[in-house]
Amino acid sequence: FNTLINRRKLERKYMQKRMGLDFEIVRHHVAHASSAYRASGFRKANILVMDGSGEKYSTSLFVGDGEIEPVKDIPESNSMGILYTFISLILGLGRFGQGKTMGLAPYGTPRPEYVKMVEVLHHDYNVRMDHVRELSRHILYGGEPTKEHQDIAASLQEALERVAIEMVDCLHETSGYKDLCLAGGVVLNCSMNGVLLRTPMVDRVFVQPAASDAGTALGAAFQ
Repeated sequence: FNTLINRRKLERKYMQKRMGLDFEIVRHHVAHASSAYRASGFRKANILVMDGSGEKYSTSLFVGDGEIEPVKDIPESNSMGILYTFISLILGLGRFGQGKTMGLAPYGTPRPEYVKMVEVLHHDYNVRMDHVRELSRHILYGGEPTKEHQDIAASLQEALERVAIEMVDCLHETSGYKDLCLAGGVVLNCSMNGVLLRTPMVDRVFVQPAASDAGTALGAAFQ
């Protein structure tokens, strides 16, 4: 995504229609962050954005205190949203089967050989695509979910929750705040949100109801 090129395209479009409008391009994850923070009612809050990708990032951390200040960005090569989608496809649950994968997870048991698809570091993480590719070669697509399918879903969910906890810990260490705003398609994972609410770094959680890209229009307007 090239902001300058897209701005020029928009300028040409408006000039052709002789609309004479001024406009401002808002970063994708800033729009997500704004949609959550400015609708939350929290004055001081940590903001976690997790989605498939936005520009060249997949996860972004911000602190809100009147203004929205960036803390950290994770590149789209480590996208938990894309990983969750890919594993859902491997499990035969479809391109939009992420909710089914989340629902399948409680029936399984996390297994070390599957959990290692995500390497969780101190305030960071890596999606290990070598392990994901290895996994994809051994799993049959479609059909009734097996115990192995359940265990893979459980392992993926555990990895996601560990990543989210690490990101929230980073935010809490940065700001000291305990109110948390969440946006981005990944935060439609209500199991993850419940885990975050039960951590000692969080007192209150606001999840943007339009957490996916639908909410970015609201966030851009707020911003």
